[in-house]
Amino acid sequence: MSTPPRASRTSDGSGRAAIIATPHLSVVVASNGPTTSLEHCLRSLLEQSGRTRAELIVARAQRLHEIETLVHAHPSVRFVEAPRDATIPDLRAVGMRESTGDVVIVMDDSSVPDPRWLEEVSVGVDNLSDRPATGSSDPASAPLHVEDRQHRPFLSVIIPVRNGKSVLPTMLETLCASDYPREQWELVVVDDGSTDDSSMLASRYADVIIRLPGRARGPGYARNRGVERARGQCVAFLDADVVVRPDTIRQLATTLSMRNDIDAVFGAYCDEPSAAGLVSQYRNLLHHYTHDQDPGEVHSFWAGCGAVRRQVFMDVGMYDEWRFSRAQIEDIELGYRISGNGHRILLRPDIQVTHLKRWTFWGMLRADFVDRGVPWARLLAEQKALLGKSAEKHASLNLRAKEKSNALFVCVGVGLLVLAIALRQPRLADIGVALIVLVVIRGLSLYSFFYRKRGFIFVVSAIVLHLVYYLTAAVSVTWGALLALVIGEPRPDPAIEAFSELNLTAWPPVPKNPGKRVQKTVAAKA
Repeated sequence: MSTPPRASRTSDGSGRAAIIATPHLSVVVASNGPTTSLEHCLRSLLEQSGRTRAELIVARAQRLHEIETLVHAHPSVRFVEAPRDATIPDLRAVGMRESTGDVVIVMDDSSVPDPRWLEEVSVGVDNLSDRPATGSSDPASAPLHVEDRQHRPFLSVIIPVRNGKSVLPTMLETLCASDYPREQWELVVVDDGSTDDSSMLASRYADVIIRLPGRARGPGYARNRGVERARGQCVAFLDADVVVRPDTIRQLATTLSMRNDIDAVFGAYCDEPSAAGLVSQYRNLLHHYTHDQDPGEVHSFWAGCGAVRRQVFMDVGMYDEWRFSRAQIEDIELGYRISGNGHRILLRPDIQVTHLKRWTFWGMLRADFVDRGVPWARLLAEQKALLGKSAEKHASLNLRAKEKSNALFVCVGVGLLVLAIALRQPRLADIGVALIVLVVIRGLSLYSFFYRKRGFIFVVSAIVLHLVYYLTAAVSVTWGALLALVIGEPRPDPAIEAFSELNLTAWPPVPKNPGKRVQKTVAAKA
């Protein structure tokens, strides 16, 4: 990992970034309705923006000289004019383009902002709730009243994105067409250092956009920043490259609202992937099949389409942004901690999304080796050290006993084939082929599913890819176990570790390991 991120878009006057504890906040109001609606909205915002020192921008579909009285009445507000025929999404994008905040709230002039929305987003719901009342004008000192909590949405949908221009518009358009009432959920998009127009595209749909400057820090880090600014009782995580069904987020929310015994729920990819190509079809169908075979209570979690109670998420320490600086198995590790702390996770394969990602063969190998097999083996070694034999119950969906033995058989079988060629021993080749055939026979139910979905030619190709998958898994897990034995758990850049140990606050925050303390607590219970 590289050096700590710089703190903010603001500066201390010398041209250098200033380390601050909270991000700079902008509020964008898209206005094309009657001026009375805009005035009502501004009256609700002005006091809050003053307390939070937020930048307030109005993108108005009208010439400014036509609302001159309103402009002069609110000198602290920056008015930006747009064509009369500009739609609300267009106006949102216009205002977003003018904003300078690290965190941007976007709303329409027909909205009446919640009494404490800006304070909650500015300093985070938990910080605001925990501060005692002091009479100070600082928003961080203001308590969160019971009546303010009633204004919050039930669900906060968190979407991390990095250069998602090609997929984000489709994803957000279908999401906002969901049949779950819009007033019951908010949309938070976290831009993880994009170099394209992802933030601008998100502004057309999102309630809150968080812009993390500089290099990408990974989806776990981005999701944590989103949850810190989210106000929902529960948080749902969706990837930027999925398309939801009309009932997807409703089913996530309903499960958590109706099942008090369940603290987290996640779904699966559908069985009709849209991405073309053999590898893409294979990967997405395999994912669907794996989840479809194991519905019910599990010990893992999937952030591509999953939800968790916000308090549970915070209590177990959020995503481990220290260990996982890019997309790896950060959601699986989170699931280990959720279930390890006595909370229940439900897998519902009927809650589905369509994956837009196009896989390549080499991309598949890299993901399975670097981003799954190796970190999973190192994580399992640490879990065993902490929990002993009880760590075995946390095996993820696609690395259970049968899958482990299949990977072993393929690895041994290939090894025997190589030895047979080198030593010219046909019997070794026979044994190697027999082991590989055994693995294929054990996977007949999977290959029958492939046949029903894509036909015979696809099945033959998928068998080859699946054997490669097992071989990669065996090699990567072996290598990961060796790293865990020789090196131990992954550690961050020394500068980041020093910042974390000193407990310095900055924006964006220095990556930290929130799961470490929780894992020790779990070990004490075991």
